[in-house]
Amino acid sequence: MEEKIVLNCKEINFEFLFLGSINPKIDEDSGTILSVEINNKNYCFFNVSFPQKEGIYLWTLNNEIEYIGNSINIYKQFNIGFGHISKRNCENDEQSTNCRINNAVYLEFLNNNRFHIYFCEIEKSKKWKKLLLDQHSTKYNKKRG
Repeated sequence: MEEKIVLNCKEINFEFLFLGSINPKIDEDSGTILSVEINNKNYCFFNVSFPQKEGIYLWTLNNEIEYIGNSINIYKQFNIGFGHISKRNCENDEQSTNCRINNAVYLEFLNNNRFHIYFCEIEKSKKWKKLLLDQHSTKYNKKRG
């Protein structure tokens, strides 16, 4: 795992620093992942100690960028959005990304893989995310058509 990742976009180098790995909460008694099943898919719970800052973030797995996202507050995005899934989330199109990514965290954890998160603090993060996605293909970002 690298300490930072540099991506180029429109002649600007974005430096993403490693924030941490995603580890689902584990039941202390059974040793299994704390999870909830919704519509025949399993979702896990996790919390992270990320800054409350705006920016762009990368989800990586096996040194490949799997998802590019942006948030006005990365702490809330991960702890409330990605890390806590309810049935209402999965039935709301605006939250479908959170469900899709959380299910991937659950499945990869079962295979002894961990997603690593990298972050670039920057204003107007939504604009820069769109430009990065124009140049970088990922597994979990929805394709724009």
